[in-house]
Order: sequence, then C-alpha cells, then structure tokens
Amino acid sequence: MSPPLHPRWGRPIQLYSGTSHANQCTLSVDHELAGLQALQKVSQFATEGYMSTAENSEHNIDLSTLQSALLLTSDSATFRHLANPPVVSGCIQLMKTVNCQSLGVASPLSYEYGYICFKLLVAALNSCLLRSWDMLDELLATRENLPKHNVDIMILAKLCEGVVRQIFLGENGGSDGWPLGWSESVSHRPRKPLLPKSDISTLLDLVWHDRNLFLPVLLRGDSTEWGLTGLFLFFLRYIARERNERNRAWKDINTRVYELALRYLLVAHGSQREPVLYIIDSTICSNRWPNTPKHIDEADSRMIATAFIDLMSKPDSSGFLHSRGPGVLLCLVPHCIDQRALDVLPVVLRSTIKYGWLRIINLRNAEELKSFVSSFFGPLHILLCPPHDGPPRKLPAATIRTQIIDIFYDNDLLDLTARAIIQLDPKLTQIEEVLRIITSFYENLAQFGATSDLESHFKDYVPMWHRFNNHLHQVLTTCCTGTSTPAKSENQGHYYLCMRTWLEIAQYLGLKNIIFANDKINCFSGRCPAYGIGSVRFGCAHCGNARYCDERCQAV
Repeated sequence: MSPPLHPRWGRPIQLYSGTSHANQCTLSVDHELAGLQALQKVSQFATEGYMSTAENSEHNIDLSTLQSALLLTSDSATFRHLANPPVVSGCIQLMKTVNCQSLGVASPLSYEYGYICFKLLVAALNSCLLRSWDMLDELLATRENLPKHNVDIMILAKLCEGVVRQIFLGENGGSDGWPLGWSESVSHRPRKPLLPKSDISTLLDLVWHDRNLFLPVLLRGDSTEWGLTGLFLFFLRYIARERNERNRAWKDINTRVYELALRYLLVAHGSQREPVLYIIDSTICSNRWPNTPKHIDEADSRMIATAFIDLMSKPDSSGFLHSRGPGVLLCLVPHCIDQRALDVLPVVLRSTIKYGWLRIINLRNAEELKSFVSSFFGPLHILLCPPHDGPPRKLPAATIRTQIIDIFYDNDLLDLTARAIIQLDPKLTQIEEVLRIITSFYENLAQFGATSDLESHFKDYVPMWHRFNNHLHQVLTTCCTGTSTPAKSENQGHYYLCMRTWLEIAQYLGLKNIIFANDKINCFSGRCPAYGIGSVRFGCAHCGNARYCDERCQAV
C-alpha cells in the first residue's frame, strides 16, 4: 500500500511522475516576479545569517513556492536568477525538514517537496558554478530560440568542461578559487566559499541515507535536467579538506561519495560520464570496501540491476560500452543482487558478457588484458556467489540456474575465455595469478550448477575445445624445438600453464571424460578445420564407420 498524500510535502515519490519543463518558454512578468520572490524566501534559510522566527519559518515555503522558483529554469532570461548561493544553502535546510514518517528521520527524496528542493538545488548550484567560471552569460546568449532539451545539453557540456578542469587543477595542486572555497584567490586573500562545509556535510548525509531513492528520483524526467557532476565536485573537495585536516572520518566520507558516484554513473547523461569516471577514480576504495550488500532492499536491488541492463542495451550508449565504464560499474552491480531478485541475474550476466566481448576486442596490450581478466571474471564470480550472502550458500531455483548456463553457452563465454588465454603475454608477470582468476570462476560455476547440467549444455563445444587445445599444443611444441634459450624456457612454462588451465575448465564443465573418449577419433571429413585433431561428436546414420564434428562437416 502506497503512503498517503502529505498535507505539506505532497505526493510520495512512488506516486510522483516528476517535473520536467521540456519546452523553452518566455515567462510572463508575473511568473518571473513570483519566481524571484520564491528564491528570496528560500535563500532566507541559508545557513549563514539566518535567524528562525515564527513569522519566517519553513512552513511558509510550500510546494507552490518551490514550483515557482523551479519554473525559472525554463526561460533563458530568468535562468541566471538561480546563480544565487544562498538558494543552494536554503534548499539544503528545507530538505532536512522532510521526514520518513515510518522511521521519523530526514528523508527528503521520499516526497515531492524534497524532490523539487533537490532539483532546484542542482540547478542553482550549476548556475553558480557556470557563473564563477565565466561561462554563464555566454551560454545564455546562445540559448535563445533553442529547444530546452538542446539548451540543457549545452549546460551539461559546459559543466563537464568546468568540472574536469577543476579536477585536474586540484590534482596538480592548483587553486580551486571561490566556488569551492578553502583556498585563496590570485590576490592571496581568502574568499568566501559558495557553500560552507557544514552544508556540504549535511547534503551528503541526506543523499546517502536516501540512496535507495537516488536512482528513482534521477529517472523521473529527462536525464539532461540532472547534471550532478558539479555536486560531486563539491563532495570531492570536501573529502580532500577532511583528509588534509586529518579527520579520521574522511575514509567513511570517501566511501559514501564513491558509491553514490557509481550509482549516478548508471543513469547519468552521456556528457556527464567522463567527469563521473574521474570522480570515481579519485575516490576508489575497493581495498577497504567491505563485502556487504550495497543495496538497501529488494526494490533497490532491482532498480540497480535494471538500470545496468538498460544502459548496456541502449544504442546511444555505444561509446560508453566500448570504454572502461561498464567495468567500473561492475564494482557495484554484483554486490547488489538480492536473494529475492535473482530473476534479474540471467540478464545481468548476459549484459556483463556483452561488455566482455566489446572490451576484449579493443584491448591494446598485455597490461590491459591482465586488468580485463580481473574486472570481468571477478565480477562474474561474485554474481554467482556473492560474498555478502555467506554460508550456507543459497542457490537460485533450478529454472534460473538453467537460464544462466544457457546464457553462458549462447553468448560464447568459452570462446571469450579462449581469446583471453591466447592473448596473454608470456612475458607477463604473475601469469599464474591471472589464470587462477579464470579457473576460480569456472570452479565456482561447477559448484553453482550440477556437473550433469553443465555437461549437457557444453558437450557440443568439445570440437572447439580440441581445436584450441591443439593450437596451444602446437605453440608449445614450437617453443620446444631448436636451441634452448631462457626465453624459450619461459614460453614453454607459459603455454603449459595455459593448457593446464584449459583442461581444468573442461573438467569443471564435466567434459573431461568426453574429451578423452574422443581423443583418438578423427573427423571423417577431409575438409574439416580440425581434421586430424580428434574432436568428433556425431556419427553418420548411413555409415557406422563415419564420424563428424557437426552438420557442416557432414555436409561437405
């Protein structure tokens, strides 16, 4: 049953479709005046200089007031009014007033009121940043007579440009200037920050505790209206400040920002992904990320999984899919599959294998391949056996396990594995560790699905297994011919490990006995690519002596 309509906070977020000013419009003087008055009321709640009085309480800021303020974003002539720092601070204070009625704690994203406050906050924050970077006037001058969607994309592009510049400026020890505070201007005189540290801390706490509503909120309306990289830039500088001041809590703050950035990457507009990836790189904390569920409940789990699946299936995400982005998301998604949401697991695995194929064909060197093996087979392992479940292990229903095995076979996971193995460089250090990651996944798969089920699914792959194994054997034989050298000796060890890994994979899939049983039987077709290797599986109905790999060999 949905929560009831609140007299002040409006509709619960589950029943709220969101606000979207899709069309550029010219506001009337009355609407502009109402918006300015609304901004003035909101700004009175800014942290600095605000004194609460009976006549000037938050109850004077109702939904219609917030909607009037937000309407200013739909007109280029009025958008500049949002570049007002006290509005950002005031929105944060108003968000604190929205409570989850069942828990009695602040939950701004659970109601329409907090949603509009957050949206107004983001628009005002971005306006302030663009103005401080001397981009706002130029941008607004070019947005006349353009559809609002196009204008929003222009704003996001400029925001991306400014955020990336600030990230690199901060990493190189440069001054962040007025927008981020905690630094000095060119004249070496301290300048007042756009937001005080207490406001940034409060906002991060509010968003973090409502993180299960974070994605549902962002998915309401057009993604071009949610440019959060400016907000994450503030969070990033907040972390740096706390770390520099040796605040022991900085690691916890960093972990929160890292996870929120991963969640945002799932739904961010394409123009925002580059800076979000930089922010994730700056806050990565996998070495101290506990093996605990990263989802709040079943609904949160489904939301994260669905967002990942949708992103991986969007045609306009092709550039992102060929990048390292999906691999970064796999730091989060495998830790978010709830036991009650296992029906989404097969599609998540299919999307993961799709990423694997897109990534492996574009690898440029051995180090990238080494990183790929870890970032691909590691998450696959976790998806099948989440560390946060703990013993005793709870397997999905038999129908789901069958779907998963079908997906592994239909999406050529073994071919992908063979490609990863053959592309490994013999000069690569820690080769055993890399191969162990692969075999660990298949060992886990053997525990996940019954050996008989795996054998029945993968037995048709035996001819291909033989062909690849024969290739490895030929390469190994080449290494053994001629004069022995240290380099040849290293190569021999490398390809021996590869062959051993390939055999272990077959054993985990229940194929070892089939492979050995057919090891000495040749395909009857002289035009078979595997002729002479010994990999047949099928007999001819009209000739008891003829054996073929498949229907293609039998036809020729």
